[in-house]
Amino acid sequence: MKKIVILLTLLSIWALAEVKVGDSINLELVDQFDKPHTLNSKAYKKIVVTFEKDISQKINLYLQDQEKDLLKTKKIAYISDIHKMPSFVTSMFALPKMKKYTFPILLIKEKNNIFPSKENHITVVHLHRGKIKKIEFKEEKLIKIIF
Repeated sequence: MKKIVILLTLLSIWALAEVKVGDSINLELVDQFDKPHTLNSKAYKKIVVTFEKDISQKINLYLQDQEKDLLKTKKIAYISDIHKMPSFVTSMFALPKMKKYTFPILLIKEKNNIFPSKENHITVVHLHRGKIKKIEFKEEKLIKIIF
C-alpha cells in the first residue's frame, strides 16, 4: 500500500505544471508519518510551502507553540519541500525529528515545479471556491500573519 501511495504521489507531481491563479489543485502528499493527504482547493483555504531548512525550522517552532489543531481549524496545509535533502539525512535525522511534532507536515520528496518559490521566502497559496485565488511570497518574519 505504501508503495502505491508513493507511486501515485510521484505520478501526480510529474503530471502537474506550476500552479497559477485560477487553477484548481488536486494532489496527494504524505506527511511525516507516511499518512496520505489529499491536497485540493475544496479541503483547504491556504497552502503554506517552505523550500529552505531554516525557514521550515522557524515555522515548526512557531506551530509547536500554537493550539494543537490550528492547521485543521484554519484549513491550512503546511508543506515542506525536502527533495534537496539527502535521503540518508531525511531518514536518519529529519523524519524522526518531524515525527515529534503534533501537526502534519506534508512532504515533497521529489523535484517538481508545482509550487512557485522565491529564495528566503515562504510561498502562500490562497484558495477560494475550489480555485487558487492568490499566490504570495512572504518573508519569514511574517510567520504569525501567515497562520
